[in-house]
Amino acid sequence: MPYLYLLAMSRIVIVGSYASGKTELAKRLSRKSGTPHIELDAIYWRPGWRGEDVTIFREKVKALAGQEAWIIEGHFTKVSDLLLSRADKIIWLDVSFPTAFARHMMRSFERNLKKEILWNGNRETWGRSLVSLGRLCRDFQSRRKLFRLLSKNVRVPIVRMRSVRQEVAR
Repeated sequence: MPYLYLLAMSRIVIVGSYASGKTELAKRLSRKSGTPHIELDAIYWRPGWRGEDVTIFREKVKALAGQEAWIIEGHFTKVSDLLLSRADKIIWLDVSFPTAFARHMMRSFERNLKKEILWNGNRETWGRSLVSLGRLCRDFQSRRKLFRLLSKNVRVPIVRMRSVRQEVAR
């Protein structure tokens, strides 16, 4: 049964590159388990694409991490210590670069075409799409290295998935 092993946990952190499918997986797991899904981007990005003050961001994440059960997706090094100290499991969505690139392109096209409202009233523009595409290209390998290091240096079990649809049989 898909995700059965994952759903036995009460506090799950989902990490991965830009456009790896973190939100999609978190929503699926949340629906199946009834566990609240928390998107770090929604906490971090204020109106006008201003990032939240680090102290306030950490306070908000600390309060959320203190709850009994959650599925938190996203990776901000500013708060990773707070999440990893409370997590029961980490899911690393380790998709290929072509997959992340294609997802980013499709997502950006849809968001721009539909003028989709994201976190706190923000909308993605073609310019923001290009900037985030540049970040994806620039940071893909370094983020993968970071997650590899993380998988070797944390006490929390890590499930490495190559796809959102991958069945976890453990």
